[in-house]
Amino acid sequence: MSGESKSVLIAGGGPVDLLCAWHLGRQGIPVRLFDDNDGLQADPRAATTHPATLDLLAEDGLAGRPTAANGMRRW
Repeated sequence: MSGESKSVLIAGGGPVDLLCAWHLGRQGIPVRLFDDNDGLQADPRAATTHPATLDLLAEDGLAGRPTAANGMRRW
């Protein structure tokens, strides 16, 4: 296995999967994420974002409201 690149595989592109991939990636851990969809969905299944998650996202300036300009519908 020497010389092989290893990464974490995440199966699914839902809110929790994307948050895990982002959190691992910002720590320098290579991630491969697989999902049936080829982009963000207009009808996310998560009804809320918990305060602890918002705190994590705020560290990288990602806690703002999603907009159509960045691929998501307006709230």
